Amino acid sequence: MTHTAPSPPETRQTPRQIFIAWEKLRPLYIAISGMPAAMVLLGELTHPSGEFGRLTLVALQGGLVANVIYFAGPLIEAYANRVGWRSMITLRIFLFCVYTFFSFFAGAFLLLRASGRY
Repeated sequence: MTHTAPSPPETRQTPRQIFIAWEKLRPLYIAISGMPAAMVLLGELTHPSGEFGRLTLVALQGGLVANVIYFAGPLIEAYANRVGWRSMITLRIFLFCVYTFFSFFAGAFLLLRASGRY
């Protein structure tokens, strides 16, 4: 009689679980990636140059694009989960950090460039 090792418990998540996990991270993502917009708009309020409306529109457009790009995170993770990737938390943290880093610096660059002050 041969003994086989017990199989590990099933660690796959449903797409719903993955999506909910990413939605729990969204407030942190918005807070971090929205900092450049808040700083530029606050600077415009304290030292007006007459561009507040245009800068607000640029910030809103950037926020929309950032949130569409953010949605790629759960899609990539759901695909990786489906094909059997085992390190989902590592992937989630990596993707979250990459998206947040990119969004923060792209937003800062675009808003500072649009403000004409830098």
